Amino acid sequence: APQAPSAAYAVARVAIAAVLIFSYPLQCDPTRTACDQLLGQAIGAVSPAAGKAYNERFPLIRHLTWTILLVAIPCCIAVTLRDYVMPILEVFCSLCGSLLIFCLPPLYFLRICGSASRIGQTPGKPDGKPREITVWPRERIAAYFNVGFGTVALVGGTVGAVIEMVNKYRELSKAGKTS
Repeated sequence: APQAPSAAYAVARVAIAAVLIFSYPLQCDPTRTACDQLLGQAIGAVSPAAGKAYNERFPLIRHLTWTILLVAIPCCIAVTLRDYVMPILEVFCSLCGSLLIFCLPPLYFLRICGSASRIGQTPGKPDGKPREITVWPRERIAAYFNVGFGTVALVGGTVGAVIEMVNKYRELSKAGKTS
């Protein structure tokens, strides 16, 4: 009998869903602008002479149309092809999750601490006044450990997700052939 997912698994799924939901508008805006510019170039309306006329015609309608398309098309694909989309999403989450959680923050920390100690001034304040910053060796060791752990998690999670994706596609192809 299948087991019910644990509470930690449910919380992780909700957290990943929240990240995807709240990051989508950030990705949608530049995509919408690029699509609108490409459409303008394709119809010949974006040129030094005609660019302003295109930008002034129906901006709200174009904005809403692109937004609805950029939200509706991925939703329709995700709903109708759920069995195919979820394994790809798992690979994406294992790659990006490890980088965002374990690898990049300590690398930023090491970079900021390294540049601050070499220059002798507060990052972002080029006033030339030396600052007293102490980065303990255990902090650097913890940062390097975090990067190492993140790399192992990235590789292990990605390999596991790819194996699971291949197995899922094999099951789906077998089910498609037998039915």
